[in-house]
Amino acid sequence: MSAKCGMWDITIIHHGGESILGAFENGWSKLDVRYKGAEFPPGNAYLNGNASAIENTTDNFEPGDELRLECPGNDTYHSGQSITVVYTATGDVLQRILVR
Repeated sequence: MSAKCGMWDITIIHHGGESILGAFENGWSKLDVRYKGAEFPPGNAYLNGNASAIENTTDNFEPGDELRLECPGNDTYHSGQSITVVYTATGDVLQRILVR
């Protein structure tokens, strides 16, 4: 998956499979979301267009859910940057997004 350079947000959709129970407990409990090699700021993540994913009423990441990641620091994404979402329980890469 890729995103266009200059975008300020990217949306990741859980395309199916199993629910990730407790994905947002205590920050990125069961997900490892990386941006520029560091943990993506949980406060910049929004689940299904609502409040911060971390402050959401559900801690689960269900099939069909949309996780919007706003670029930290009121910036935009630049060519060559990447975002990776890993399910920590298995080490599976759920999404890898390259900005082009």
